[in-house]
Amino acid sequence: MENKFYIKPSLGVEVDAYSTLGLIPEKDVFYPELLKLPEANYKLTKNWADQHGTQRAFQRVEYNNRELELKWHLYGTSKEDLFAKYNAIKQITYGNKVFDLKCVDMDRLFTLKYSSMPAFEKLTIFNGDGKKYIKLSINVIDEYPTVFKDAAGVLIPLVFPSPNVDGFNVSENDFEIVDDLVIMTLHDVVSNHYKLDGNEIFNTYGLIPDKGMHNALMKFADAKISGKLETRSLELPFYLNATSEVQFYYKYYALTGFLLNGGYFNLDVTDLNRRFTLCYSAMTAFEKLTLIKGNDKIYAGLKIIFFDDFPTSEQTPDIYDGLLTVDNEGNLIFSQGDQYDDKIDFEIDEEGDFLVTTTD
Repeated sequence: MENKFYIKPSLGVEVDAYSTLGLIPEKDVFYPELLKLPEANYKLTKNWADQHGTQRAFQRVEYNNRELELKWHLYGTSKEDLFAKYNAIKQITYGNKVFDLKCVDMDRLFTLKYSSMPAFEKLTIFNGDGKKYIKLSINVIDEYPTVFKDAAGVLIPLVFPSPNVDGFNVSENDFEIVDDLVIMTLHDVVSNHYKLDGNEIFNTYGLIPDKGMHNALMKFADAKISGKLETRSLELPFYLNATSEVQFYYKYYALTGFLLNGGYFNLDVTDLNRRFTLCYSAMTAFEKLTLIKGNDKIYAGLKIIFFDDFPTSEQTPDIYDGLLTVDNEGNLIFSQGDQYDDKIDFEIDEEGDFLVTTTD
């Protein structure tokens, strides 16, 4: 455990958390707690009685301090060694002191402030010879919840793709005539079941929806006294999937940048043929399901709360996954007959190729 974690008081020198302080993190819960995102705090909102949902000003959005419970085992070679390390930890944390926690494997540096010790459990007796162990939890506050630094203290860029504006991407599709039908081929609907602002969630963020996703999305909103509908608070479950440690953190920081960017975004769900316009509220859970370090199959569970301020919206995503038919006048139209029929026009050029045009 040496050279894995370092703690540095605001006025002091950096020490190895294990060799100097005897601290061993509880592996299954320690990293996930540090990776949880802050809760959004919308400073200016108005819940109008005569309107559906909630009106909110995104230019006033802030993010609450993260309150984290860090679980450790405290180790000592003897009773005297144990209490010496216990007192050293007290000196670093006591009295709301600020300290840096460096996690080498995560390549992260966190600036934290002590809050409380909610749990202290003696695992071995103090008297007698032999090794001594204590299980303890230390609550800390992260007052810089949107600052992400690597272990060297350099800011980590939160890079995520720009919105993929609605439109018919002809380059991803081919067309052919079969019995007077113009059939669109090479359109992989399965891989595009879920999109965030037009970007497919698995390829972009490594996200896989967990069971219960549709249940949460389809629940009715609560009614206001006036008969209008309240904003829906949706807790949506996902898995974050990656094939390497580098890819895991790349997708995690891309997702973080997207969620903390502020503003509304579209979640398109092909299975439901629905578009939900949402904004970020909080990440309630982050659970590391497999080892991250040196693994080629990484999974983490996470639950994210979104606000749906438009509970009566009946938008459908820009999905072109059906057949096209030829009407009596020779025009090519979608057989689905949905609102996107009038956005597409076709003509055949002199060489017999299809030319496709779209309108907004």
